[in-house]
Amino acid sequence: MDIKQIEVRRQKVLSGEEFTNFTTMLDDVRDFFLPEGGRLRTQVSKGTKLNKRRVSDIGISMLNDYAAGVISELVTSGQEWFGVEDGKEVLEDADMFTGITKKMYNAVKASNFYSEFYRGQKGAGCDGTACFTTERIDQKLTSTCVPFGSFWFVQDFRGHPNIVWIEKKTTASALVGEYGEDGVSVKCKQAFEKDPDKEVEIIYYCAPRTKRDMKSKDAKDKAYELIVYEKDGAHLLEEGGSDLQKFLVYRVKRIGNETLGRGPCIETACSMSAVERSSKEFERCARLA
Repeated sequence: MDIKQIEVRRQKVLSGEEFTNFTTMLDDVRDFFLPEGGRLRTQVSKGTKLNKRRVSDIGISMLNDYAAGVISELVTSGQEWFGVEDGKEVLEDADMFTGITKKMYNAVKASNFYSEFYRGQKGAGCDGTACFTTERIDQKLTSTCVPFGSFWFVQDFRGHPNIVWIEKKTTASALVGEYGEDGVSVKCKQAFEKDPDKEVEIIYYCAPRTKRDMKSKDAKDKAYELIVYEKDGAHLLEEGGSDLQKFLVYRVKRIGNETLGRGPCIETACSMSAVERSSKEFERCARLA
């Protein structure tokens, strides 16, 4: 496994024409529909006030209604919306599978799944492409919605996102606390000693494993390889595996051979721009009497 080669491939996907153009377009769309999704480090200049940039909240309300409507058709916290079924239909196993279903439902209900899934649908409605992941932390399920701009992916032959990168920003002290001084790179260790609050970027990478021992039960022989590395220097932090793709990439609507999806907010951005201009003009007229 060549981590540097994996990182080079990620950078090629990031700098590709479709991802570059899509990111530029989303800056304007998020301004209308999802200002909370704006990247403060790159999109908002110093001293900028939000109420000076936009005046109408119609787009925000529309996106909230969209996310609530999608969720109401998919999941509910009041009743079981999925079930574990026995493919062989063995009647004596029915109670066992019913019990497993209840345990799964209770675990999901006790987690942050519903709140994060709502955020995920808002991101999908605005951006058209969203990423969602759930992992077990301290014996509890923890879901995370990853906004567009912090993940990249490659499709397989059938159009399924099968290789995914996710970027996470943390501090040198936090990374040392997670992996220990011997587990991080020399550069990160030096930063920890001189400036523990210095920002460090790490990458989570999950992709189908090309070579595996089907008889082995070790995590490094599972269907998907899962690695974590420091982006600067491609230093390996952790290596493991999973039975399925850990990061679920969701696209609302794809057009032609495009890889990325389009949400309803992208398609109505022109109309929302007209509403915004009309609202500003109305305020101007009221102010000037």
